[in-house]
Amino acid sequence: MPEQDLEDWLDEQMGDILHTPGFCEDPSQFATHAKQLEDAAIAEGYQKQDLIDFCNGDIARYLCGKQDEYTRDHIGRQE
Repeated sequence: MPEQDLEDWLDEQMGDILHTPGFCEDPSQFATHAKQLEDAAIAEGYQKQDLIDFCNGDIARYLCGKQDEYTRDHIGRQE
């Protein structure tokens, strides 16, 4: 059983994935990260389907959305 809930664990993982501002043009650019995230989640004891469900069915698209949030936050800090 994982020590923390999936949402908190995912939030921690974002720092390793999202570190360069830039809007996501295509979710497929996150395909490798999505697979790595899936593998890491399973290794930590999370269920693959729980991760997929949390990401609304598409881990790469979820990461793409997070990238856009990260970029908007970065732009907002510079204004």
